[in-house]
Amino acid sequence: MSSRLRIAVAVTAALTTLSIPGAALASGAKDSDRDGMPDKYEKANGLNPRKNDARADKDHDGLPNLAEFRAGTDPRKADTDGDGIRDGDDKRPKFKDGPKVKFPVSSYDVSSGALVMAYGKGSSLTVVVTDDTELEWKGKGCASPATVANLVAGVGVAELKLARKAPSSSPDSSDSSAPDSSAPDDHGHHGRGVTPSGDSTPVADEIGLVCASGS
Repeated sequence: MSSRLRIAVAVTAALTTLSIPGAALASGAKDSDRDGMPDKYEKANGLNPRKNDARADKDHDGLPNLAEFRAGTDPRKADTDGDGIRDGDDKRPKFKDGPKVKFPVSSYDVSSGALVMAYGKGSSLTVVVTDDTELEWKGKGCASPATVANLVAGVGVAELKLARKAPSSSPDSSDSSAPDSSAPDDHGHHGRGVTPSGDSTPVADEIGLVCASGS
């Protein structure tokens, strides 16, 4: 074989190698549409092995199909690890992260049951905690039951459900009558606030507090 022919063969082989997607090349699996995902994987996950759908997002989680393949996440599930965070927004989409703080507690007035929480920038949300309000920890590490004694400034609220019978009201970010923070005494699992007659402040039915180490 002449040197010129050898060079031509070498160049052809190099170009053929470069045209094969990295994932398919590494696995040696058949990739009919050359979109970087093996046919077997696409068939198993409801994708089209004969159409380049690498950039498509089957589960609408913000993570394209090819990225799901490379990350090892499920392209059929928007939240692979089931932690409430979309795969496209999750830094660790295959590992269930702890509960996310939605509202940090600003203050709790044990006498009125008014629980003030912050949300957004400079806004606040006030709800009433009653004897019927269920308190529980979200996350691992907190052995003792959650009580009103845990409603202190800085504690994170991961879940908040309002009582259905309570009238709804829009949070007032300029509420100058919000109660000052005071140290609540422990009266067990629930609060003891009572909604004043005619008060439109929503009543909390369930509150899920983020469990922090040592709580």
